[in-house]
Amino acid sequence: MDEKKGSKLGIILILIGAFFIVTRFDWFNINFNLYNMMQGVVRFWPLFLIAVGLSIIFSSKSIVKAIIWIVFFGFIVYIFVAVGGFSDYNFHMKNGKFEVNEKHYKVEKIMEIEDPLEAKAGKLIIDMGACALNIGDLDTGLVDVETTIEKASAIRSVSGSDVEIQVSEIGQFNTSLSSQRRMNINISDDIPWEIEASTGVVDGYFDLKDIEVSDFDLTIGAGTADIYFGDKTEVITALIEGGVSSITIYVPEDTGIRIEEESGLSSLEYAMDMTEKGSRLYSDNYDTADEKINILLQVGVSDVEVKYYK
Repeated sequence: MDEKKGSKLGIILILIGAFFIVTRFDWFNINFNLYNMMQGVVRFWPLFLIAVGLSIIFSSKSIVKAIIWIVFFGFIVYIFVAVGGFSDYNFHMKNGKFEVNEKHYKVEKIMEIEDPLEAKAGKLIIDMGACALNIGDLDTGLVDVETTIEKASAIRSVSGSDVEIQVSEIGQFNTSLSSQRRMNINISDDIPWEIEASTGVVDGYFDLKDIEVSDFDLTIGAGTADIYFGDKTEVITALIEGGVSSITIYVPEDTGIRIEEESGLSSLEYAMDMTEKGSRLYSDNYDTADEKINILLQVGVSDVEVKYYK
């Protein structure tokens, strides 16, 4: 084995060894889901061709080639973690809420406000590390937050007739991908809301069909998210920011849609007729629709799909 090949193999073995060391010391608590991991590999396999092509271009520069393959293998490990990290055992979704096996998980209600406090508008701010996050509507009361995350907290502040709910993780964010990290947030469907959610790695389900949402801002480092918007708001502004992610956006069938995309190596699919005007896409019914949604996508290596539902 020549010196160059030996160096490359050595670097790869070091990276693999370092990865298993950090998992052994519980710096990352990972429950691998093999099916999800294979989906991630299949989805992003063209990156291998890109790495090969760059290696050919910089064939005379060994340092650059080494950096290319280090980044590539590092990204593959990240895909394995981000896409395959959540396993579904001992976790079930029922009627928009999660149920867990109490023998393995402790669910704690960290906020429950039954009195609406005469609130006329609400703002929900979520700032979490890695977690499975579910947002839904609440028939009675203002907000209900329950979670399996020990260091999660919820704070309420009131200004006049406006109420703000901040849900966050105390201390340093936990980036471990454990199936134990679950959070369920239900908010009142009687008042309009602004929602800002920022997470590291997420398995997200946002059921906003019965919630009046004026602004929705979602930032995720990696993972998956299903977002259902409703028709209770005349105009919804949605900003979606993602790194390595798979995002599906569902909107009511008669809603007018405008999409503006600022992305890297992303894939955008939509199941309706769209017309391109400048840097934006418009559904054919956008000008005549009673309800509209304006979507701005700022995503990296992501799959984004926009669908109608009845």
